[in-house]
Order: sequence, then structure tokens, then C-alpha cells
Amino acid sequence: MSVEQHERAAQAEQDEAKAHADQYDPSLEGTEELCPGGLICWTTWSNPTAEHNQEANRHRQLAKKHREAAEALRTAEAQACVGVDERDRDLSPFFHAPDIQRVTVPTPESQNPVEVVFRPVQGLTEAGLQKLVDCHIARSAATGHEMPDMDYCPLVPRGVQAAVSTRDGAFVVTISVENNERDARAEVLKRATALEQRTKAG
Repeated sequence: MSVEQHERAAQAEQDEAKAHADQYDPSLEGTEELCPGGLICWTTWSNPTAEHNQEANRHRQLAKKHREAAEALRTAEAQACVGVDERDRDLSPFFHAPDIQRVTVPTPESQNPVEVVFRPVQGLTEAGLQKLVDCHIARSAATGHEMPDMDYCPLVPRGVQAAVSTRDGAFVVTISVENNERDARAEVLKRATALEQRTKAG
């Protein structure tokens, strides 16, 4: 779920909590006959609206969890993207096809990761590219992995992991999917294939 979805869910749970709380009257009392053992049936005092109080508390807790999840996503994005230029936040590194030397797309049947090789770029370091990659993965999570303006970026699908290394002076981004989840992996391979075609066309 995205930050926005968590916030909407929190508000919905809060509304449910209020609806139940409005039906709870702590001053009401009634009697209830209980026969726990099936032999002796005792009569006890009870509040006929007590269930609404329990439901109100349950929905409050769910609202709290959604708010905490939204805040965790916001914090993760802020930490991952600190120091990243606004333009580099708005455009994935994979937008810059002319700077990509090669894309290696494994077969769907294999468990191998995607490899994207960037040529040396002035001002770009291994750590800097890793920072950009981490930022975009965190931004994708914060949006619930729904980024139609980045349909070209292989970092958007759910569960993506990416590590940057250097090889012969070039930067290699190795992209995999957590637990090789089939749908997410298929989407990564689809985007990587399109990226490979763009790179060759250039």
C-alpha cells in the first residue's frame, strides 16, 4: 500500500471507530444469563452496548497501524533520498538510455538477475548511483509501486532489490526480485527488455 492508501485506510478505520463509539453507552446495564458448564446458569450484569466499545477500540488500533505504516514509508523515502537532486528524484537513472552500455535480460525460467551496465558518467560514483537506485526503490514503495510516469524503470515493481558495483570502469546495476515473486519478476524482465531495445536503438 502507498502512503496515500494507508492514510485513506486510517481515516476509514477512524470513521468506523467513531460510528461504534457513538453507539456505546457506558451507563446502560442489563442482565445476562450464563451457563458455562451447562449445569448452573448464573445471571450477571452486562452492558448491551459493550460490543460497540470493543469494536471502536479495534478500529482505532487498525487506524493507528495504518498511520504508522504511512509514516514509515515517508521516513524511508526521506532517508533514502536525502541529498538527491530534485531532477534525479523525478527521473530514474534508467531514463538516461544514452548512458547505458548494455542490458542483460535473463530468460524467464532462470533465476538470474537483470544486469544494466552504465558507462562512466562525469560526476557519478558507485556510491552515488547506489544512492539514486535506493531513492527510487523507496519512492516506488511510498507510492504503492504505482508510477505510470516511470513505466520504463525496472526499479518500480514490488520487491525489487538492486546493487551497484563497478566493472572495467563501468557501473553495473544488478536487479533482482525478492523471493523471485513471479509477477514482479515478469514485470522487471518486461521493462528490462524494453530498456535493452531502447539502448540498441540509440
